Amino acid sequence: MTEQKKVEKKINQLAFYDALTGLSNRYLLNKYLQYFIKRSEQQKMITALMFIDLDRFKLVNDTLGHNVGDLLLQQAAERLKNCIRQNDLVSHYGGDKFVVLLENIGRNEVTKIAERMLNEFKSPFLLMGHVTFVTPSIGISIYPYDGEDIETLIRSADIAMYLAKEDGKNTYRFYTTELSDKYYRKLQLENALRKGL
Repeated sequence: MTEQKKVEKKINQLAFYDALTGLSNRYLLNKYLQYFIKRSEQQKMITALMFIDLDRFKLVNDTLGHNVGDLLLQQAAERLKNCIRQNDLVSHYGGDKFVVLLENIGRNEVTKIAERMLNEFKSPFLLMGHVTFVTPSIGISIYPYDGEDIETLIRSADIAMYLAKEDGKNTYRFYTTELSDKYYRKLQLENALRKGL
């Protein structure tokens, strides 16, 4: 019976958590986000979603190897966890991307957490004898203003994150419809240029 419990626990761990970082995986993130949205709707609360991409991760991974890259992701996950409140959630979205859910929070507090993250990444990472600096680019969307479903909230935060990268990286941007229009126009221009060529 004890062995069966261990196996069930291991299966549960593999199904809901990322093997590398120990953070919740995308599947569990979606479950939590559904729950957060439902509670926010019922209790008229604001939920923030942060989409985080590690700047220069590919360079570190390609230059120093995948073992060092994996270690960097693990250390980055710990730093992100240090920045959030007790009931918030950090998820490894895949590759060098993370998603953070912040329930029942005001814009000012979201800003403070984003700035805390930027500060947390100011110190270097020590990775198997290598010292390297990696920074986060952070996009933020707010429920219900920037989307009322999971897909829209993630897409809005993702757009804001890409614009944070365009603005020099190592910063954060809140989603706005103006950002979305700018991103859409850029995409149209890129497609038109490809067609023209």
